[in-house]
Amino acid sequence: MKIGYYLDRLTLCGETKAVGRQFAMLGDMGHEVLLFTGHVETGFDFGLKPIIVSGMSEIAAHGVQALVCTSMRDFRKTRACGCRSIMFHQASDLDRLREDHDLRKAEGRDGVIGRLFLGLKYALRRRSVRRHYRARPVRWVSTPYLHKMFREGYGQETALVRDYVDAGAYWPGGARSEGPRTVLCIGDSQVAHHNVGFVYESLRKLKAEHPFRLVRVSPRPIPASEAKLDMVDEFHVIESDAQMAALYREADVLVASYLAEGVGPMALEAMACRALCMLSAIEPHQRYADPLPEQPAQFALFHDPRDPSALPSLLNRLFRQPQVFERVRDAGLQLSRFYAPAGTREDLRQALEMLAVKR
Repeated sequence: MKIGYYLDRLTLCGETKAVGRQFAMLGDMGHEVLLFTGHVETGFDFGLKPIIVSGMSEIAAHGVQALVCTSMRDFRKTRACGCRSIMFHQASDLDRLREDHDLRKAEGRDGVIGRLFLGLKYALRRRSVRRHYRARPVRWVSTPYLHKMFREGYGQETALVRDYVDAGAYWPGGARSEGPRTVLCIGDSQVAHHNVGFVYESLRKLKAEHPFRLVRVSPRPIPASEAKLDMVDEFHVIESDAQMAALYREADVLVASYLAEGVGPMALEAMACRALCMLSAIEPHQRYADPLPEQPAQFALFHDPRDPSALPSLLNRLFRQPQVFERVRDAGLQLSRFYAPAGTREDLRQALEMLAVKR
């Protein structure tokens, strides 16, 4: 089968890393895979040379039989393509809308008229998303949380195509160096502004009291305003998986504070390197262990992504209780091994079989 992936804007984030890993896997399964985009905004090597297109007719000319999209906006465009479209959900659009609305509302800069407009805009966008969710296209989802949401909330069965991590590429192969703990903060400050800003705000005081290294990793060049922060010891721009593996091997803790999904593949990579993950206490993060035949011990530490005191309190506890470090690290490693390539390969096989049945 000739399978296309269409992302209007090709950026580097957890979602694009997840689909990028599927390209070679589908090729090994005997399928021809093409990557279409309208705009390339990253130099990261996804293993396929992107094909720049300005319209769906150009995609149709390549004769693809199925076209995978990762956003509703892109999915709606593909109706003009003439091939079977697949909506691949890797996060809840409703959760993201709520996150954006809550953050804008909390800023409180728009006045009464502005807040009314903001509320109306949120209601209309939420209605549009729910209408899309009630429709019944072919859907793939990447997490148990989304699988449950569509089954129980909308009466739809979806194909679960899990993220995966190749543990052999990330296993550290040795003990970490002695010295201060290393805390890794991953995020795009131009998109996940709450995540990055929250981490800085939460850790500023603790960083002044405890000797730990804060390493900032970004998919885009670091903004000049952020580069001036003296609390950050190192800045890195993601260029390759090999570079990220080296950073994970040196890290003791991966910190993320997303309000709506985010950081999934990166968290699995960090766990495979026995770095401890500190994730926001939202349901998608907490349900990563659901598919396991046996539930592991606590595989990550969870904090309230709206309480600046929660993150430093947990981190301070880790610094003082090494046994907690080891217990959570081992459980995270166990979890990452479940999300192995063989499982995703079987997921893709079943998803394509479902596609054939629904034709």
